[in-house]
Amino acid sequence: VRISIVGPSEWDVPSQIATLEQVIPSKPAGLLVNGTDPGIAQAIRKAVEAGIPTVVYDSEIPNSNRHCFIGSDWYEMGRLQGERMAKLIHGKGKVACIGILGMENMEAGFKGLQDVLKQYPGITFLGKYDDKANVETAAKITADLLSANPGLAGIAGFDSNTGPGMALAVKEAGKAGKVHLTTVDTEPEHLRLVKEGVLDYLVGQKRELFTYMGAQFLFDMRHKTLQFSANDALAGVVPIPKTIITGSIEIDNSNVDIFLQNNPPAK
Repeated sequence: VRISIVGPSEWDVPSQIATLEQVIPSKPAGLLVNGTDPGIAQAIRKAVEAGIPTVVYDSEIPNSNRHCFIGSDWYEMGRLQGERMAKLIHGKGKVACIGILGMENMEAGFKGLQDVLKQYPGITFLGKYDDKANVETAAKITADLLSANPGLAGIAGFDSNTGPGMALAVKEAGKAGKVHLTTVDTEPEHLRLVKEGVLDYLVGQKRELFTYMGAQFLFDMRHKTLQFSANDALAGVVPIPKTIITGSIEIDNSNVDIFLQNNPPAK
């Protein structure tokens, strides 16, 4: 199996679309596509129409006709953050959230968070803010929230750069441990910030499963591992699961050391 990893290194949806358009004519044996934005749906449809087995992972892309989606239940990830935040702040205070606005998965996460917070009359939701997956932007938004709301109780984060950005601003303001921070992802930096007591709680995705299972399903489609008819393509049968939800990982100071054992500090 020969694997090519292609596309922009930064968050650049037009470049991702252009890359997909360039790859389709070469008829690869399969495509594993990071679902960055609903705008890539048309390019994915073209790949499927060209007969290329196509799996989307991370964030669902509506109307893309992808063969399979593999990812997390983002509403559940938001709900988990909401429940932990309410517990951390004892059901009282001002709370905001930061992520990438407009992405289907994060909007679902925002809703999960808000649905929980609505159950607490003592919690005021300040709104959702767009950091465009940028650490510096997340830090600036956090600094502005701290400045405008001296009694800010907590912030929930929804992309991989939100946690480090929030932590940076909170530490600079001398509010570490005083403003409660929950966020997604479990990268080494996130784990160390939990250990330091800056981040209170992480909801991690089983991201390795996205690409591991995605590659397996592409192989299965290509090599007809399972067949449900004499000719599945002619019968309109897709011989792999339509949707896989891999579940979440919860991390706080009670179990972070176990995860840090697999992520030793950089020398």
